[in-house]
Amino acid sequence: MSTNMPDEVPLVTLDKVSKQFGDVHALDGVTTTIDRHTSTALIGGNGAGKTTLLRILAGVYRPSEGSATFADGDLTLHRRRIGVMTESTGLHLRLTAWENIRFHARLFGI
Repeated sequence: MSTNMPDEVPLVTLDKVSKQFGDVHALDGVTTTIDRHTSTALIGGNGAGKTTLLRILAGVYRPSEGSATFADGDLTLHRRRIGVMTESTGLHLRLTAWENIRFHARLFGI
């Protein structure tokens, strides 16, 4: 991932991103950009697609339709550099936060 990208180029671009699981439409044509040096919140009720969108951004899921890109290319190219923790944390309660991070980093070869 290049670190010399201009600030005016969005960090993340979602273009008509949809995700289906069988007959269930978890996301339907999401289009937005996320700029650098900003905070972004995903707000919505249960089943709104927040977790699905985060998993697409993390490279865990691929969109059924549309595209999700970083400023310098496909999100899936950066999967090893992205971490996401959703509902089920999978953390070891006896470890500190840093110990959990180090453990999972080693587990995934990071």
